[in-house]
Amino acid sequence: MTLTIIEAGVNYNGTRKLAKELIDAFFTAGADVVKFQSFQANQLATGQAEQASYQTKNLGHSQMPERNATEART
Repeated sequence: MTLTIIEAGVNYNGTRKLAKELIDAFFTAGADVVKFQSFQANQLATGQAEQASYQTKNLGHSQMPERNATEART
């Protein structure tokens, strides 16, 4: 038996509604299994890391790294 596994990754933006919509779409497309990822960014990256350009575009603004946020307020 062959299983078709689709990687949804983090493309559900942490919302159950979007996750369910993705599941429905993937199963309609023939998937047997849908794999999601979940993580806490502060456990994976330093607060001093620069924000990626696609993140700035998606958020509509840039979030300053922690070390610069304090400096910007002074």
